[in-house]
Amino acid sequence: MATSLTDIHSDIINTHILPCLDGPSLATTTTLSSYLQNLCSDDKIWNRMCKSTWPSSTHPCVQKIISAFPFGHRSFFHDAFPVLVIDPCMREQDQQLDCLTSYTGLSELVSAIDIHYKKEIIYSAVKLTNTSTKNFLSSSLWIELRNDPSIINQSIDLKVDEIGEATLLQLKESLTLNWVVMSTSWKRAGNLSSVKPVRVKEGFLPNEILVQYKTILPGIDPQDIVQCKIHVVLQGEVAAGFQLKTVILKLQDLNSICIKGNDFLVITQRAIMEESKVIRKMVANNDQETMMTCKEFKEMKRKEKEIQKDIAVKNNYTENSLLFFLCVSFLVLFLHFLGPGLG
Repeated sequence: MATSLTDIHSDIINTHILPCLDGPSLATTTTLSSYLQNLCSDDKIWNRMCKSTWPSSTHPCVQKIISAFPFGHRSFFHDAFPVLVIDPCMREQDQQLDCLTSYTGLSELVSAIDIHYKKEIIYSAVKLTNTSTKNFLSSSLWIELRNDPSIINQSIDLKVDEIGEATLLQLKESLTLNWVVMSTSWKRAGNLSSVKPVRVKEGFLPNEILVQYKTILPGIDPQDIVQCKIHVVLQGEVAAGFQLKTVILKLQDLNSICIKGNDFLVITQRAIMEESKVIRKMVANNDQETMMTCKEFKEMKRKEKEIQKDIAVKNNYTENSLLFFLCVSFLVLFLHFLGPGLG
């Protein structure tokens, strides 16, 4: 006699099956049948999933924002777990957007930062940023965590004789970071990190390691692109492990100039709402699409530098030509007035 899924008691599924699934698997399970969708709609399941993925989600400020989401923790997970990327199918398409160039109405931005090493949480913190001041809106965006109160801050158990290529490679493969931004007015969240590092190198100080995460997003003009860069500084003793020292987020254009706070809010809101050629995508090992986007940004940055260099050369040539013309004109006039006296 065949047994259907509905013959299995819901308590067994809730107690022994669903808790064993990771986030993506749980999300997929909801699409298999209406019965499973109903079982997976329990907010307690998604609350537990969010806490295990991002301990920062237990912070009161984060919990308050999640409570305003349409489906609570389930909505938050679906927003925050994937990364934000430019849809390759829409890169060459024009997209009509609201002429939003200034942002008002958002008084506070909440950032939830969680860092894992070999899937074990080593750092978790929440940063509150006042976005209503003129100083924030008109100044270059720079969100930094240094000695901020943290939920978790543990050292990385990486003990080696020296910092070499093998150590840097191990960190690049094992150190993941999530930087999820959210606000009450948006009722949405978005992960501004690439999750996996794009670069790991030795720092300027002894026993210092710099880890960089990067996401490419459309700019204020959707035809332009900007890069969201997150820098992590690790400091410690080679034989005793490493401690997180600083985490910094900034948004830069092709000329490596930091975007102002106002523009950051506009760009971030559009990306989170998937309004500017942006989609959410699950992170995969050796994600070729993300790597290609970063390479394209570097190529565009190189071309922009060449254009700026050509403009500088032309301006310099124009200035020199004008100076030469003025000198010759002055000399002619000087000789003209001096001529009668010489005669």
